Amino acid sequence: MSRAKRRIPKRPVPKPDQSERMIGKKVALPLLLTAVVIAYFPLFSNSFVDFDDPVYITGNAHIRSGLTLDTWNWAWTTWEAGNWHPLTWVSHALDVTLFGMNSVGHHLTSLLLHLVNVVLLYLLLSQVTQRKQCCLAASAIFALHPLAVESVAWAAERKNLLSTLFFLLAIGAYGWYCRRPGAGRYVAVALMFALGLCAKPMVITLPFVLLLLDYWPLGRAKGLGYSNRVLQLPQRSIGELVVEKIPLLGLSAASAIVTLVAQSSAGAIESTKGLPWGSRIANAIFTYMAYIRKAVWPVDLAPFYPWFHASGLQVAVALLFLGTVSFLVWRERLRRPYLIIGWLYYLGTLVPVIGLIQVGRQAMADRYTYIPLVGIFVAITWLADDLASLLKVPTATRAVLAAAVIIVLAALTRKQVELWHDDIKLWSYDLKVTSDNVVAEDNLGIALLQQERTEEALTHFYRASLLQPDDAISAVNVATDLLRQGRGREAIAKYQAALPGAAFVPMLLATTHSNLGSAFLSVGDLEQARSHYEIALRLNPEDKVAQSGLRRIQQQSAATDQR
Repeated sequence: MSRAKRRIPKRPVPKPDQSERMIGKKVALPLLLTAVVIAYFPLFSNSFVDFDDPVYITGNAHIRSGLTLDTWNWAWTTWEAGNWHPLTWVSHALDVTLFGMNSVGHHLTSLLLHLVNVVLLYLLLSQVTQRKQCCLAASAIFALHPLAVESVAWAAERKNLLSTLFFLLAIGAYGWYCRRPGAGRYVAVALMFALGLCAKPMVITLPFVLLLLDYWPLGRAKGLGYSNRVLQLPQRSIGELVVEKIPLLGLSAASAIVTLVAQSSAGAIESTKGLPWGSRIANAIFTYMAYIRKAVWPVDLAPFYPWFHASGLQVAVALLFLGTVSFLVWRERLRRPYLIIGWLYYLGTLVPVIGLIQVGRQAMADRYTYIPLVGIFVAITWLADDLASLLKVPTATRAVLAAAVIIVLAALTRKQVELWHDDIKLWSYDLKVTSDNVVAEDNLGIALLQQERTEEALTHFYRASLLQPDDAISAVNVATDLLRQGRGREAIAKYQAALPGAAFVPMLLATTHSNLGSAFLSVGDLEQARSHYEIALRLNPEDKVAQSGLRRIQQQSAATDQR
């Protein structure tokens, strides 16, 4: 008998569609990151802008000296810019050490931080769910949504990217802790959270976010009807989960106190105390809806949205919208828990910047959505996937639709990045998409002045002064123009009107006093002129106008004595 040949089983050859899926999983994330780089590529031709960039980088003597021991010590002890965010200062100083004052290097760091945040978000989502396509889609929307451009393209907004990095790392550390709870792992969570707070207090809501994540996707909350079959984590009562977060809540409370003190010391809160609480609450309700609208239809995004008073109808529509969404996600809480968690995450993480404690003169800001909209993106992508499965939409059709959305977002993002090229382009656009915008009028006027386009600049300063007579920047520039025309008395009145607003900006206050001294000198009031020049020199000992003015007063006084 012939020996039977031993048959070696062949490895199954994957079907074409399965093979493509395997390849897709390997290259999907690199392709996404490449798309982000392409969308943000115009960033590398952008300059710094004269909107907080001088405070944080170009005009800050400590930062301009690079990361030295003195800068490090200053970063941890200063309340400059109305905040305590030492890691942000250190990050900017390190960039100066690496790249000097070349804006390309600073923008590169911001883009790299954004890319890292995209990767972290994808990894966090994919580790706790098996829906890889949903994880990739949510990360792609986060990566390429035009609302994120302000955080990346604006050099001074480094704090947003940096705080989000540690926010995501803290969530990752929390997942690590939940798998095997222990003191060391909990300290890692607290450390990442503390570092996030040291970059920007926006992440103050992390303990509440972790409570939401305990329900979905972690499935740690006992008695709420959801458990994670992938992780199979032990469940705890709501009370135990809350107690577990108490040390983190202590960090939140400490950060809130420090932030309020820092912002009060800089006048950021004092300057808006005149806004009634009713208006703040009404605008907060309206803004919650407005951010959703901009997320769905991201057009006319502005670097500065001037404060406005929401009408009764606007508030009523917003309340109806918020109430309807809240009802629908509550009704689906057992079948689709990601909806209520994504919604509550969005509502909760916006609380620190929704305007109840108003800081600055903006009604809203695109940068405030960088963290909160993650909840909406996750909820939408998971829901879309569920509905597509229910309707039996082919995989190829889903991929085409998803790709179309991503391409549109990438194109809008690239266009938005280009707007941050320089001050004139940025603020001209801002005036185009907003109305009654004093900040944009002032900033465009300053940019035009720097190019010696004085008459064009004055047009914007006069317009700003009409919109807000006590606006310090426009008042000072209009007064200077009046003084140039020989209208000294009118100039004095305008400078005096600018003093209360200028009090919150030391250099502007020094300039106002110096120019006021010149105005009094022009009408022959030497004593008032001397007084304001001396105040200006106390604020800024290098003020050339004040120094020259005092010399003129001494010469005139000497000439009078000789007579």
